[in-house]
Amino acid sequence: MPTYKSMQSDFSKDTIKDKLKDFKKLTPDKWNTIETGDFLRYFSNGEFRSGGHVKLNSFPDYIVLINYQNKATWCVQLKSATELILYVKTTKKIKSEKDKMKKVYELYKQGKLTTKS
Repeated sequence: MPTYKSMQSDFSKDTIKDKLKDFKKLTPDKWNTIETGDFLRYFSNGEFRSGGHVKLNSFPDYIVLINYQNKATWCVQLKSATELILYVKTTKKIKSEKDKMKKVYELYKQGKLTTKS
């Protein structure tokens, strides 16, 4: 029987560090503050998982995540988790990043940005 190997299994420490940039590590006492739309990445039993957007937080039992690209949903068990580390990027942070990118794009369209040679 073939063993399943996830895409994340081959991520280097540097790749994982890069993927966690702008994410905030949450202690278990803050898991109840996770909101619908927040983006989670996590370690489960020492393995990094790319995560997804929060569809439902049923704290203290589980969190339902969704991958908007392929519409897949799955649960992250909180109650029975022994080695679970959660990292969050809030919807507020995501919106702020999008707003900044819109401003940069507007500057680009107006010809106010130049590229470095």
